[in-house]
Amino acid sequence: MNEKIAYKILTMILFAQMSIFAQTANLKDTREFEVWFDDFVAKNFSADKSGQLAFVIVKDDKIFFQKGYGFADTEGKIPVSLDKTVFFAASVAKLFTATAIMQLAEKGHIKLDADVNQYLKDFQIASIFPQPLTVANLLTHTNGLDENLIGALAPNNATPMTMAEYFSRNRPLRVTPNGEQITYSNFGIGLAGHLVEQVSGKSFDEYIEQNILSPLQMSQSSFRQPLPTELYENLTGTRAKQTPFIILSPAGSLAMTTENMAHFLIAQLNGGKYGENQILRPETLTEMQRQHFSANPKAPGVAYGFFETSANGKRALFHTGDRGHHSLLYLIPDEKIGFYLVANSSDTDAVVLRETFTEEFLNHYFPAEKFELPSPPDDFATRAKNYVGTFRIGNYSRTTLTKIAGLPGQIKVSDDGDGALSAELFGGELKTKLVEIEPNLFRSEDKGYFTFQTGVDGLAQSLIITGGISDPMTAERIAWYDDATLHIGIIVTGALLVISRLLLIPFGFFWKRFRKTKTENKSVFLQTGWKLSGVFAFLIAITPLILIAWLFTRENGAIYEIPAAIMAILSVWLIASLIGLVLPIWAFAAWREKSWTIAARVYFSLLAIAAFVMPFFLNYWNLLGFRY
Repeated sequence: MNEKIAYKILTMILFAQMSIFAQTANLKDTREFEVWFDDFVAKNFSADKSGQLAFVIVKDDKIFFQKGYGFADTEGKIPVSLDKTVFFAASVAKLFTATAIMQLAEKGHIKLDADVNQYLKDFQIASIFPQPLTVANLLTHTNGLDENLIGALAPNNATPMTMAEYFSRNRPLRVTPNGEQITYSNFGIGLAGHLVEQVSGKSFDEYIEQNILSPLQMSQSSFRQPLPTELYENLTGTRAKQTPFIILSPAGSLAMTTENMAHFLIAQLNGGKYGENQILRPETLTEMQRQHFSANPKAPGVAYGFFETSANGKRALFHTGDRGHHSLLYLIPDEKIGFYLVANSSDTDAVVLRETFTEEFLNHYFPAEKFELPSPPDDFATRAKNYVGTFRIGNYSRTTLTKIAGLPGQIKVSDDGDGALSAELFGGELKTKLVEIEPNLFRSEDKGYFTFQTGVDGLAQSLIITGGISDPMTAERIAWYDDATLHIGIIVTGALLVISRLLLIPFGFFWKRFRKTKTENKSVFLQTGWKLSGVFAFLIAITPLILIAWLFTRENGAIYEIPAAIMAILSVWLIASLIGLVLPIWAFAAWREKSWTIAARVYFSLLAIAAFVMPFFLNYWNLLGFRY
């Protein structure tokens, strides 16, 4: 027994020494890191398939390692250069916007807890909720503003409108209470960028260049659209060069070399200082990087601009970006380590690449025990029903026709029956097991955090997902009549009825000609209703044809404004809806007069019900009328 105990103690000591050695050796040997990183790239990245990859990692106040892979110019065989090749940082740009706001707050020009209306000179945001919309709400993605996807982009051969012009046409609208949920918001960060203009009296581009890029010696970086010639010439990837302009540029128009991004990383890890230049005081930077919102104090949340995550016992701050290039900025403040990874590849490959790298990097340099879900609480089975239900992810438009984009974004939570829950995301594409670790706080198999927000009756009204290398998201409980399965069923059923009605037009024609029979119980009134149902079916049927014709004839994939084809479809649907509202009158008359066969009456009634439901269905999805 003593030998066994001694063996266990020795094993524990050896394991502890190995862990200490791994921690001690962490990022001290550049050559060791390069060998490890080259091996990772060889296993996970193909230059032929993905194009280009650039990476930089900093430690303390200097670059520890940086390297590029692939060719910036595949035809000329010019390799990726860390100080010349330009990549879009995309949404990582939001961190620079947040930094600008923190600078203005540091100087006393902005109060983070103040109502944003105090700083808006050209318009005001309606206060439809008791609490004011604050500047801090914009930086933490807890603003509750509606998103409008259409009109947010401009062709890359045009001059985009200013943010002042954009907001005059698209007034920010609050649709949910602010300060309660995390909903990723380009609109909110764009508004924060506009505040920079309003308060500083300079254009956003000018302010960023003078107060962040220049002090950080980031001469190969710019938010400008179009990019300065010397940067555009070095912008890698055909796809990136063809991307549309982002009108709300503070949310994602930044382009730069990877070496330049290292300067920003260093400043974020060293009290706001790069070289001899200070862009933020240490206390301001600490305030920027601390948690400012979380649905549960024990779950990762949001700092100002940054998202929080936790892996292998290390608190980290991160942000991702996707715009032709796919990027990840990741900080471990306690270790004064940060890295930036950017790749030109397919969307799926890039997301997998950055998540795989982060996991393997942490496992290699900061090893920890393998994550395992804890045992469920003994009493959870009696409370499981409070969390079961269907939840819709909240980053969709409530007021415009793009609401339909939220149709597939659902999370179904079910009771496993063993003291745990199961969460199915995006129609079952992703499924994970959840175990409660604190009241209303759950850990998932993929190491994420699910925080449920409950009502006074204990029933979960929403859930917030944080903790991974992806944007936090909030999903709200929906009723049975909001479920995507029901709405998809309505669409399919309606489509089948419309198709069948169209097929009956030639069938009826030939039936009467070949059988040479007269219409039974011919009623002019009922025949009018029958013909009207045919007009309804025809109107519905031509809308996908209009859409297909538009898809094949448009010049590119971006939508800059409402196309004429969409306007035509909305007009046709409006006319069809008027017919649909009155079609049940003829169905009622057919049953009252018993003019048709029972089968004919049943079929016509089903068609009339579908036609009557359609305008309500379209109105639910903001597709009735012209709402954009």
